[in-house]
Amino acid sequence: VVDGLDRLRTNPGGGQFEEALEHLGQHHRRIVVGHFKIIYRVLGKTIVVTDIFDSRRDPDGMKG
Repeated sequence: VVDGLDRLRTNPGGGQFEEALEHLGQHHRRIVVGHFKIIYRVLGKTIVVTDIFDSRRDPDGMKG
C-alpha cells in the first residue's frame, strides 16, 4: 500500500476512474496494490485518499 501511495505522488492521474463511485460525481480514481484498492481524488495539487479497500470484499459495500 505504501508503494502505491508513493506512485500517486509522482503520477496522480495514472489511476483509473472508479466506476462504482461515479454516481457521486467527484471523479474518484483507483489504483490496485496487491489485494488493496486505493480510492482517491485529485484536487488541484492535493491528492485526497478517501478509502483503502480490500478488493476481496463485495464491491457493493463501497458504494457510499
